Amino acid sequence: MLRPVVVAIALFAALPEAAAFCSSPSPPSKPWGGPPGPPHCSNYGDLSNCSQSAVDRYRSQIEEYIDDMQEYADDAADFAEDAYDYAKCRADDAVDDWNRFIGR
Repeated sequence: MLRPVVVAIALFAALPEAAAFCSSPSPPSKPWGGPPGPPHCSNYGDLSNCSQSAVDRYRSQIEEYIDDMQEYADDAADFAEDAYDYAKCRADDAVDDWNRFIGR
């Protein structure tokens, strides 16, 4: 059982170009739609014609939209970090390729 592991490690160490693999990140999915519009019962911010349930429903929609935007912002920041790591990995691979080419 130990022998296949030792063979795999030996093969992996013998092939340095296989040791590093740069994984291209995928950008986050954009949230669906835009911010919710105010309820139809409102008149340019005047909610006096709206029921409390309509106001509560609108507030809930706005809070959900804000949560979605915050999640998207967090995912975009993670993507930016992953994209940097990917570019660095590709640059390191190019240096390794060059060093192999010149025999170092």
